[in-house]
Amino acid sequence: MTDANDNNGVMPTLNFIADNVAEEDAFKSHGRIANAVAGVIRQKKDLKVIGLLGSWGSGKSTVVAFIQKNLKSDHEKENYYCFTYDAWLHQSDPPRRAFLETLIRFLIREGLTTECRWKDQIQELHGHVLETETTSTPTLSIVGRWLILSALAVPIGMTFIGKDWFEATSKANGTFFEQNAFLFGWVLVLAPLLLATLFYMAWRPSWKFW
Repeated sequence: MTDANDNNGVMPTLNFIADNVAEEDAFKSHGRIANAVAGVIRQKKDLKVIGLLGSWGSGKSTVVAFIQKNLKSDHEKENYYCFTYDAWLHQSDPPRRAFLETLIRFLIREGLTTECRWKDQIQELHGHVLETETTSTPTLSIVGRWLILSALAVPIGMTFIGKDWFEATSKANGTFFEQNAFLFGWVLVLAPLLLATLFYMAWRPSWKFW
């Protein structure tokens, strides 16, 4: 650290070196590598991956920039598209989402696709769209179970509302069951309706029924 009184009282000037891609290849080494890689890309159409290894600050980004510049010179003969993804810039973002979103934006900008085609996928990457699968299993409520049980009594009640049981109600010497079987049959037949009415009245107070 320099004291403020040093250098005749003049404050020192701080100079920072910007971490930018070099525009000129002073030693021609980066250009030779870039030309070699560009030549391989032109010749080997089945080539999928080229690895460029080097320590931090060795000039990998500069080589990539020179490769792009070299391939652009043949743009009229063949179409080369150079996509660059800055992992440092998105280091705090989810890797898969950040990479795909940046790639889609690049393709849209170059006119290779449309935003409408990828609208749903972009919203899904942002977390605006969430696919869920819901499985529902229908179950009967207590009211439904009682109504089903009461419906089973309807065929039994139908057997007691015939002509014979109606005439048996007027027999002077008839048994208690014979005198009341006809009425009992109607109770069984109307049981679902009666239960439904009772459950409705229990759910809705009588003063609101009308």
